[in-house]
Amino acid sequence: MTFHFADIEKIPFPVFWADKSMKIVYANQKACVHLGYSLDELTKLTIEDISLRFQPLKWEELTSTISEKGFHYFESRHITKNKTIIPVEIYVSRYDIDGKEYFCGMVVEISELSFTNSLSREGSLLLEAFLNYIDEPLGLIDNMMNVIYYNQNAKKLLGIENDDYIGKKCLTLINQENEIKKVFQSGKTEMVEQYLPEKDLWLDVLYHPIFGKNREVVKVAQHFRDITARKKAEISLLDTLMELKRSEEEKRLSHFVIDNTHQAIFMLKKDGTFFRVNDYACEYWGYSRQELEQMKVWQINPTLNEKSWSKIWEQLCREKRLLLETIHQTSNGELRDVEISANLLEFEGNTFSVGFVHDITEKKKSEKKLKDALAEIQSLKNKLEAENIYLQDEIKLEHNFEEIITQNAEMKKILTNVERVANTRTTVLILGETGTGKELIARAIHNISNRNKHPLVKVNCAALPASLIESELFGYEKGAFTGALYKKIGRFELADKGTIFLDEIGELPIELQPKLLRVLQDGEFERLGNPKTFKVDVRVIAATNRNLSEEVKKGNFRPDLFYRLNVFPISLPPLRQRKEDIPLLVNYFINKFSHKTGRKFSSVSHKTMAACQLYDWPGNIRELENVIERAMITSMGTELVINENLFHSNSIRDIENMTIENIEKEHILKVLQSTAYRIRGEKGAAKILGLKPTTLEARMKKLGISKNNL
Repeated sequence: MTFHFADIEKIPFPVFWADKSMKIVYANQKACVHLGYSLDELTKLTIEDISLRFQPLKWEELTSTISEKGFHYFESRHITKNKTIIPVEIYVSRYDIDGKEYFCGMVVEISELSFTNSLSREGSLLLEAFLNYIDEPLGLIDNMMNVIYYNQNAKKLLGIENDDYIGKKCLTLINQENEIKKVFQSGKTEMVEQYLPEKDLWLDVLYHPIFGKNREVVKVAQHFRDITARKKAEISLLDTLMELKRSEEEKRLSHFVIDNTHQAIFMLKKDGTFFRVNDYACEYWGYSRQELEQMKVWQINPTLNEKSWSKIWEQLCREKRLLLETIHQTSNGELRDVEISANLLEFEGNTFSVGFVHDITEKKKSEKKLKDALAEIQSLKNKLEAENIYLQDEIKLEHNFEEIITQNAEMKKILTNVERVANTRTTVLILGETGTGKELIARAIHNISNRNKHPLVKVNCAALPASLIESELFGYEKGAFTGALYKKIGRFELADKGTIFLDEIGELPIELQPKLLRVLQDGEFERLGNPKTFKVDVRVIAATNRNLSEEVKKGNFRPDLFYRLNVFPISLPPLRQRKEDIPLLVNYFINKFSHKTGRKFSSVSHKTMAACQLYDWPGNIRELENVIERAMITSMGTELVINENLFHSNSIRDIENMTIENIEKEHILKVLQSTAYRIRGEKGAAKILGLKPTTLEARMKKLGISKNNL
């Protein structure tokens, strides 16, 4: 396969080429810098390796879309060699080279501040590249009525060299100020006809709104269509019709010209009856001339009736000419989109409407494809905006742990079960007291599962008012209720292909439990204000500090939902049953908070460590973490000392009257109990106490400690 490397290297964006199997076959230097790989390294990777968006099924859908449309535009996130995630905007087009199908993607990095704004400077450049690949004359106007872009087809049609009109008022070339203002104000498409005398050019100009983040119109796209040939034919035919007054011979000639024109032409009386139709009109609608001359116009136009035709006739009499988009129905029932140029004609004391029919069915189909493509882009943009906002909120949270720290046998069994269940789709229910690390276990399950490239979305059922839980879980449409000013995507939709963590599931209102059960059983739900059923692939992990069996007996929790959640329960032990982990956790929290507090400690007092192991920790690990952080602030010197006021019990007061030797003896005994009297080795008591094994044995002998004491 041969690429024009020099041309690709000139492109000011990262560019990737991939084949239909997702394999990267070439990338320019900017792409290598963008991801931190060499070209040799990149050509050994696939699109799935560098993008969070794609797996083979998604890639197959994308390539199918591009093969159909020739192009596609979306937002995604790239993963660099050093695992940094970069939000990007991508324009992908398809090429056939040497009989094979390839896909070329142009990439623009999006800064954190502009991640949800696809009309940033780089986003505008990519939008311009997108417009330039569409085989239609297009332009862009900003809200100051300035031209900011014409694609190559538009420049060619309008006879513009270089960027002569860029930055100038759009009225300099196309004087349609009122229509453009209407689009900015109403957000609706406007169509006008424009004649450029200096270029002898007739144009149909469609003005399309381009919306910003808050649904305000930020730009207007111009879509030009050259109708010069048709207009000149119409003018010529009108002139011919006016000459009908001169002679019967000229009449016969005019009829000949009209009948042999490859365009449907018809004349209507005031009452809507067909007075004259040409041969092409008969062929177009599928009726004979005799049939049509007995029919009313609303018999071929299902959008009209006698009353609406009267209004159109009155408007035509006032304005002399009308341009209408409507629908015509043929004799076999086929509906066709048409554009009618209607002209008022007065002839021998009679008044007629002369209509020229232009079939725009294909044009409407193309416009629909373009609208669908833009709607898809908007939908992806909305989802990425919502996901980005959620992820930013998650980043702001300070998690209690970066890793699970334990040498407790029961916790090790739990971690083994975590590994076993992680790569299944089974629902997991995590049980345990407050502060035992339920969220940490949920994150561990997600991180080692095959869903870890997709979000872990957390919902705290206890932190949300009952009235908001449904909209938070399932989302809502704009206008679904008072105050719903925009569409919001729910947490289940955000978690599609990933994991949702329902913390404090026991607090879920009973009336919402059937809807959650439906998602668990069928993966289906409805947004508030939208009857459409959405289907998602979400792995559910729930957690609670309540006894759900008791809640079922009390009628506070549905039994069918409990059985669906309780497929794989994991019960976390409280810290009072993990005494051997306390020294490890104390040292971990000292290291964790050293940077935050600006304090460093070389040791922990024996009295403090003994108190920590005697205390029952009703708040579990979270309480221990808070106590250590406060102690690091209040301690003097380099030895950590916990003030008795930091505990909620009398554990420190209980040892006020104990001698140092008794405190030391009790502390050593507790550590020996946790290690099953093992002194030496990585998991031995000497290692935990920070002593040499021989030193520990000497202290045990002096304090009278032996296996009989345990």
